[in-house]
Amino acid sequence: EYGAWAVANVHLRGRPRERGKGAPPAWDNVFRDSPSLGYVSATHQRGRDRGPTVWTWYYPFTGDARQARTQLAGAGYAEWAEVVLADLERAHPDLRGLVEHLEIGLWGHGMVRPRTGAMFGTDRAVRARPVGPIHLAHTDLSGIALFEEAFDHGLRAAREVAEALA
Repeated sequence: EYGAWAVANVHLRGRPRERGKGAPPAWDNVFRDSPSLGYVSATHQRGRDRGPTVWTWYYPFTGDARQARTQLAGAGYAEWAEVVLADLERAHPDLRGLVEHLEIGLWGHGMVRPRTGAMFGTDRAVRARPVGPIHLAHTDLSGIALFEEAFDHGLRAAREVAEALA
C-alpha cells in the first residue's frame, strides 16, 4: 500500500526573522503538534544562512489511503497554499511577505507504507530480482522508504549489472 503526500517548495526571497525562541532554522525542521513533517532547507549545502532559499514542506496522509487520495484531488492550489503557509507561519510569522513562489505537488502514491512481512518476508528477495536486463533499485523493495535503503539497493543493483557485464 502507498501513502498519499502533499509536498510544497516554498521559494523565499530572504530568511524569516528569528524570534529569539528555540533555534534558528536548520536543514531539517519539525514542528511540534503539527500533522506535517515540517520542512527541509533545499539550499543548506551552500553554507549560508541568509539570502534567498527554498524550503520543501512535507505533509503525509496517515489515514485511509483511498480517502486521502480523494482529499488530495478535492482541494485546489489556493487551499493547499493556505495549509502550507499557515503551518509554516506557526514558527515563522513573517513568512508570507518573503514568499516569491509556491509549488505544490500532490502525490497520490508518494511512498510505500511499511506492512507486516514487507521488510522481512520471504517475498522481499523475489521483488528485488531483475526483470530481464532491468535491475531494480528503490525503497519499495525494502518495504520502508528510507534514503539508506534506496542507496543500499542502488549499490546492489550496480554490482549485479557489473557482474552481468563481466
